Amino acid sequence: EALHLARRLDEMNRERQDIERKILTEILEMIESDRSIAEGNCFVLASKKWHPGVIGIVASRLVERYYRPALLISLKDGVGKGSGRSIAEFNLYENLESKCASLFTAFGGHRYAVGLSIMEEHIDDLARLFSDAVRESVGDVHPVRPIQVDAECSLADIDYPLLSQLEMLAPHGAMNPEPVLRANNVSVTSHTVAGGSHLRLSVSENGTDRECIWFNSARYFGSLEGSRMDILFTPQVNRWRGGSTIQLKIRDAVPAGSSKNEH
Repeated sequence: EALHLARRLDEMNRERQDIERKILTEILEMIESDRSIAEGNCFVLASKKWHPGVIGIVASRLVERYYRPALLISLKDGVGKGSGRSIAEFNLYENLESKCASLFTAFGGHRYAVGLSIMEEHIDDLARLFSDAVRESVGDVHPVRPIQVDAECSLADIDYPLLSQLEMLAPHGAMNPEPVLRANNVSVTSHTVAGGSHLRLSVSENGTDRECIWFNSARYFGSLEGSRMDILFTPQVNRWRGGSTIQLKIRDAVPAGSSKNEH
């Protein structure tokens, strides 16, 4: 009985992760295709297709990737159920409570995370007021998150047993960030632009090769081929069409041995 329950819990967890990935993929496509969303200082996005039970985790993923406050809203019959996540420089609860509370039918949370209910016709007003609040708090320039390195490793250390252990640390958010590892003096063997603004890279170290994705980094395209880099990254299992591969999500990279040893 215990084994059956454990298997069922694992199955449910994987189903939840699949739903999260589908929603996140849809949102990333929205961001890539709409310049006004991509260049905004925050995210306020809504859809009738999103499951209300997982949008908080997806909002955390957006904050981790873009370091901007995010509100995601699941719509049904003209009513929105929303979840928000924030960055260190922006008190999400206080700003929404003081500037947007009249729009909500229910609201609660704390500095880094909120839940809310709102009528669909008020979402445009929420987006405008929320963006104004972010601008007042952090200015017109997107803040940059300092990166805390959890450990140094070699590329060979990044294997499926390690990734299975790291996945047990999820879900991640402002109070439980994704682990960041550092590998030094890796060789960039190939790289291509993906989605217009991202890079896909292959890196190698002592005979071990790993595939990487580096978001919003296409500006570095001309300087990478054949170079050696110190990289900061979060390792992931990239699941696609029934298969899986190890992928490194690069958070930052500098020339190998650079004096920029603190990120």
